[in-house]
Amino acid sequence: MKKKYRHAFKIAADYPVAGLNQWARMSKFERHNHDAKVKLYFSLLLRPYAGVFFFKEFEIELRANTLHDIDNTIIIIKIFVDVIRSVGLVENDNRKFYKGCRLLVDNSLERKKYIISVSGIFKKKSERK
Repeated sequence: MKKKYRHAFKIAADYPVAGLNQWARMSKFERHNHDAKVKLYFSLLLRPYAGVFFFKEFEIELRANTLHDIDNTIIIIKIFVDVIRSVGLVENDNRKFYKGCRLLVDNSLERKKYIISVSGIFKKKSERK
């Protein structure tokens, strides 16, 4: 039986993120700079949720209307999940906690925009470390 995840929050964004193919062609230095800028952007968006949500399990949905093929937007999810962990919304981002992601094309969004939704099972305050 699939567990019932509750919707936690949704973030609309338009920060330019390299597609996976472009990211893979970057030098290590360029990738580091790119990722640092995107992480800062996401951490500013996620900071209001720190202390409000803490997940036992979570999953991510990305709806995007970008210039990239949908499979190349996975780098957005990778960086976003790293930031979820760093701001303290989840204990870890391994498979015990992070249960999956969905990538969807959404032509109703403005071009170069994306929406990231986070759903999950929340920990009670008494269960938190």
